[in-house]
Amino acid sequence: MKKLGADIKGFGLLLMGVIVMLCSCRDELYSIPSSQTEGTRRNLVISLTVQQPGLQSPTSRAPFDTGYELGFTEKECQIHTLTLIMMGVYNGEELFETWQTIKLDTPVFGSYDVTFTLSGITGTKHFYILANAEQKHINAFWAKDRIFDAGEGQSGHNIVGSLMDVDHEDDGKGSNIVMAGIVTSNNGDRNIVIPTGDGNEETVEKITIDTPINLVRTVAKILLTCVPKSDAETDYVKVIDRKDAETSTDGDGENTGWIKLAEVNYMLNVLNRKTYLDYREDTKDDDYLIDPNYEMSEIISLREEGGYGITNLDEYQRNYLFYDTQDMVEMLNKSVPTYKGGERCIVRSATQYDADKMEVDETTNMGNENHYTEGLYCTENTVHNDMTFDKDADFQSAIRYVTTRVMIGAKYTPKKIWNGEDAPVQASTEAEAQGILDKVEDVDNPLEPVTYPAGTFWRDSQGNYYSLAGMKKKLKESPETEFSRYDGGWGYYYTYIDENAKNGAISKDTQTRWGIKRNHYYILKVEKIIAPGSPFPGNETMRIHSELVDWVDKGGSEVEIKVPQQLETAQP
Repeated sequence: MKKLGADIKGFGLLLMGVIVMLCSCRDELYSIPSSQTEGTRRNLVISLTVQQPGLQSPTSRAPFDTGYELGFTEKECQIHTLTLIMMGVYNGEELFETWQTIKLDTPVFGSYDVTFTLSGITGTKHFYILANAEQKHINAFWAKDRIFDAGEGQSGHNIVGSLMDVDHEDDGKGSNIVMAGIVTSNNGDRNIVIPTGDGNEETVEKITIDTPINLVRTVAKILLTCVPKSDAETDYVKVIDRKDAETSTDGDGENTGWIKLAEVNYMLNVLNRKTYLDYREDTKDDDYLIDPNYEMSEIISLREEGGYGITNLDEYQRNYLFYDTQDMVEMLNKSVPTYKGGERCIVRSATQYDADKMEVDETTNMGNENHYTEGLYCTENTVHNDMTFDKDADFQSAIRYVTTRVMIGAKYTPKKIWNGEDAPVQASTEAEAQGILDKVEDVDNPLEPVTYPAGTFWRDSQGNYYSLAGMKKKLKESPETEFSRYDGGWGYYYTYIDENAKNGAISKDTQTRWGIKRNHYYILKVEKIIAPGSPFPGNETMRIHSELVDWVDKGGSEVEIKVPQQLETAQP
């Protein structure tokens, strides 16, 4: 068999050591009706060439390959074990039959040959191959739908962690990522027939597949980047005050304050607990693309009083991990006393956007070696829209329950602050403005003294900013004034990711697969933050677009995704 070798750039040529067949070979038959077990048991030797993600990704939309690699680390490419799963096909239905796991002495990269030895009944078979799979992943194939359930007891990174070994000591970067592939014959047929032959059970049937079997990672990765304020002020992101944004988003208006890059945090909300273990290729059969967690109509319905809601909360929580508003505050807002911090595999700070990390040298077709690799891992979330919506607002109201969102928190320090004087203070530096907002203890509160986090400000309906003293003075003069309080100065935003909808917008008219797909790297680029956002998570979209690439960028495959302003964004 032709050996393709390992050709992932930067990792060099790694020779494969001796493959030791240590792990289990399971010959127990799935419970099949006796009328379907006609045939004889044969010994099988199946030889494959396995190609890991990082070479010719089957999900690429690029018309050509450049060798430009983007977004993966050495750990994300390692394969430690390979498992071949054999499914019998009976009247068009797949039933689990047997499997074998091979443990590799040395982790390998790229493409290489491997041979499995199984025993099974003759007839039509489907084969799947898994990399880095544990017993819990293999067990999922006993179910007819090959769905892996992380379990309701799992939360946050533990859901994704069920599909990989998360290394907390290495900034949450994953290792042992589970990968999956579908084995086809040399002519591309899923059905591989084991002939009956002469009926001699000692006869060995050899099956050789010359076409490389593509492996696909079962998780996606999402990175939030922000454009810096200037070359001289890379610690700050570009920001424009909402008051100025009402007239123009060009430039930085007179009301613009400050947001530090290190004080822009992001996390993911509405994560799937269930996922298909096998890579499900796009087909014209819409039913094949329905997410394992739901059909929309089974989880969402129109309320009698209007708007959409969850029909069965217990069932919803069995399918999705949803963080409520308080949980998101505690993970995104570093200023609140309950800030949890910690796990970088749940929450990260945004990364500075650097165009050089996305570019390809036209003469060599190679990318900058200092490419992006950061981000949060995410379970796949694909949606089959089986509902009809009269208005786009109704659609936006419904999809928030089932679509993974990127939730963002950003600490804003306003430039103009009313502090109890006859005119606002116009701060010239962030430190000066923070000094004004430092005194945030309300000893005159009618219930009990309240201490607000440093940086807290109040914003009225006209877009003016107040310190505690300024807010109290304004209420004495105009008791009807309504304020929004920003604890610690933190405002919140969210955005969806949708790479399939027309013009990048999530549309109620899109009846096909949309959402986050496995083995993809979503690099979100924030051109400018319109501050201060919403005073609580989940009520303000962010004007953002994303660079959609495969885990390996093929060059020129970036797709700009413009996320529209959502009309109705209430939380469940």
